[in-house]
Formats: sequence, C-alpha cells, structure tokens
Amino acid sequence: MYGVGEGAPQEQAKELLKSMLDAAWKHRTRIEKLKLPDSKMWLSIVGLDEETRVAMRIVKREGKPWFELGDARNDWHKGTSDIFTGDNTVPYLGARASFIPTEELVCVIPKDFGFSEIKDKLLERTGFHSTLPNMNLVQRLVVSHFKGEKYGEIWGRPAPDLGSKKWDPPIAHLRPA
Repeated sequence: MYGVGEGAPQEQAKELLKSMLDAAWKHRTRIEKLKLPDSKMWLSIVGLDEETRVAMRIVKREGKPWFELGDARNDWHKGTSDIFTGDNTVPYLGARASFIPTEELVCVIPKDFGFSEIKDKLLERTGFHSTLPNMNLVQRLVVSHFKGEKYGEIWGRPAPDLGSKKWDPPIAHLRPA
C-alpha cells in the first residue's frame, strides 16, 4: 500500500484490506455464536509458556493508521496475568473459542515434549506453535479423544483463567501435569 503512489493501486489496496478485515470479523462473529449440543465432542488443545505477542494498538501516525505491536510476553505462572502467554504465534486468548467452555480446554507447554522425542534445533527455532502437532503427547491426546479411552500416558493442564471452576477436560481420567 505504501510502495505505490497515489491513485488506483493504493485505493485497491485499501479496499482489499477492508474486505479481508470485514470477512474476518464476520467469520469470527459467526463462530462466536456457535452453540454445540455437546462441547465435549471437541478437543481444544492450547499451547502455552512461550513468548508471544498478545496485544496490538492501532494509532494514527501522520494521519494514517499504524499498527503498534506490543512486546512478546510470557506471564505463564507468574501470578495474576497468566493469560498473557501463548504458543509463540497464537496468544492464549486468541486460541480460545467461546463455544468451548474454559474448564474443557487442555493446555500443553514445551516441557511436555518427551525426553526421547527428536526435537532438533531447526524445528525448535520454528517455535512451539509449529511443533505442537509433532508432540507425542498431543498425538496421544487426540487418539484418546477419538477412541473414547486412554491411549498411553496422557496429561494436560487446565486453562490459566479457569478460576474457581473445576477442570473438566473432554478426555475421561486425564491427569493434570
């Protein structure tokens, strides 16, 4: 948008961005209204305990909107602001959906990688978000959920903002880490 001069290309860029943001907002609004007959049919796994950008402000600079990205944060288990964490790509609050109750979320952290799992330096640099599907624990959680019975050693963590509610994950007998 800023690489072209005034005129048609810049206006096209603005219209394209506006249409993309409008479509994203419409989709998110539709998803947030979703009501499931049984939310436990879904397994929502959320990665935590990595530095993640969790906030953004839109300010005006020289009369134009400017996105100010906040610093990456990881307040996991530091006290009152445990929600300011994520999987280094998706913030915790962005990973949650309103149709899955907070007490049913299953959270995992990088330390949940097994000792014998191959986690080479190249994969590690890509971040926790991209390596989550490779985690043996995550794979066992998914299989356990599909089979409706425990498959191997499985564990998880409750959501950081669960509060006084009792953790009630969709996998029976899931032990807290």
